Amino acid sequence: MALRAGSDDRETFGTYIYFQEIESNDTRDISHYEVRNTKERAFLGYISWFPRWNTYVFHPREQTIYEETCLREIAQFCVLVTKKHKKSLREQKRKST
Repeated sequence: MALRAGSDDRETFGTYIYFQEIESNDTRDISHYEVRNTKERAFLGYISWFPRWNTYVFHPREQTIYEETCLREIAQFCVLVTKKHKKSLREQKRKST
């Protein structure tokens, strides 16, 4: 159930789903990700930064359902990109001081 990198830095694959970084006009250097299934590449939802909770969160598409493997991988991916984002913020803060 480990996530694995895709052919480029913008994709991460799970068992039945994958995450793809999408272009954003966000000037705060915050990434956004689509979640799709690997079989039909159907859009399942997206992951974005939620500032009030200081973490990335999953926004599921209406009327989609998930079993435990997908839910674990979505949670694992949210933790992964949250850590990456916070590390980047710390490095930017260090450079500015």
